Amino acid sequence: MAFECKKTNTFLHSCVEFTIHNAHWKRASKINKSIFHESMPAKDFFHDIVRAALEKDGWRITADPLILTVGLRSVYVDLGAEKLIAAERDSEKIAVEVKSFLSTSPISDLEIAWGQFFLYARVLQKQEPERMLYLAINETTFKTLFAEEAGQLLLEEPGFRLIVFDQNTEEIVEWKS
Repeated sequence: MAFECKKTNTFLHSCVEFTIHNAHWKRASKINKSIFHESMPAKDFFHDIVRAALEKDGWRITADPLILTVGLRSVYVDLGAEKLIAAERDSEKIAVEVKSFLSTSPISDLEIAWGQFFLYARVLQKQEPERMLYLAINETTFKTLFAEEAGQLLLEEPGFRLIVFDQNTEEIVEWKS
């Protein structure tokens, strides 16, 4: 039986040949190419609050979301922003990943946030080295989870930067580098 391998707009067709116990087999497979282009994830619960807090603090939002490409994949950092420090200096650029920590497992949320932060930081280092990444969390999460040993591990990690915001006043209360 012969297989014809072809490529269409929607599917990538391929032939795979393999040998099992001296029997030669061919298998045709069809892969949906759209799996390589992820859909944009939903906004985090506190996304709009963090955006408002950044704007109150004098930041101009330049991307919502900031889309970074890694090979065939895209990652979506919640916000890109920049702020002029002074007229005689270049502009400061940041990217902000917002995390709500609202699931039933704060440790799982921490693991996800940690992984995303360092993946995004590495991609930014290669693509936009002038842009610094921050993780934005609310004040309650900072005073609880990040006061515990697990949260302290992340705070001690080299290169980790944090924005703490008050969700009621929509203001940034602390920057940690």
